[in-house]
Amino acid sequence: MCENNDKYRNNDKPKLNDEKVLGQAKKTLEIYLPLEADGYCVTSETLYDILIGIAANRGTTESVCAELAGAPDPETIRGYFREQFKVEQLQDLQRSINVSLRQKCLTMDSDINARL
Repeated sequence: MCENNDKYRNNDKPKLNDEKVLGQAKKTLEIYLPLEADGYCVTSETLYDILIGIAANRGTTESVCAELAGAPDPETIRGYFREQFKVEQLQDLQRSINVSLRQKCLTMDSDINARL
């Protein structure tokens, strides 16, 4: 058994809940994928909720909008996404986000190892 796991026997494990995970996902997306919306039915938070829902459930804009209470029409959401994501830029955007997240993970891994 690993000696460093002693602290986990005392129920000192970090506890996560859906709200914390969703909040952290939104904060990360805001840094690496800024989205803007300030409409009557659609805000930036709405766009992040729907984007996270699509990713987490491997769903579609339609399925996520149908599940979220008070969500706008899927075509409205697609319009916001089309404004902010240009097809020809998606590959560069994906590469940039992957590099940034990889660096963040390496930093977090170093921090965790330093604590052990």
